[in-house]
Amino acid sequence: MSKSVKKNKPVKSSKSAKKNNVITSYFAAADALYQKFKCDEKYPLRGELDCNWQLRHDEGTYFLSLMEDTNKKTDFVVVQKDGKPLVFNADKYSMAIAIDCVKMAFILDANKMID
Repeated sequence: MSKSVKKNKPVKSSKSAKKNNVITSYFAAADALYQKFKCDEKYPLRGELDCNWQLRHDEGTYFLSLMEDTNKKTDFVVVQKDGKPLVFNADKYSMAIAIDCVKMAFILDANKMID
């Protein structure tokens, strides 16, 4: 009679395990972030914590202006829902849903908003 030989399952290398951990950690953190801002929909995230920013309204359209320094300003159209800009606040951060070729969630330092 022949003995059946059990094949061992391949052991993940620590590099592969770390990669999976980073990926699952990223998605878990993104889910927690959307919950913190009480934002129902999910958008690609873009962190802009080093920029000063401004939300302005012009003829029915809201714009998010990001300023890396005093000489460089980039404007984005803010997505609206029921005529209101999609801007969420939580603790010391704000998240604006704006269009940069696709809808983006901008994570901002709320203390850097310019009136």
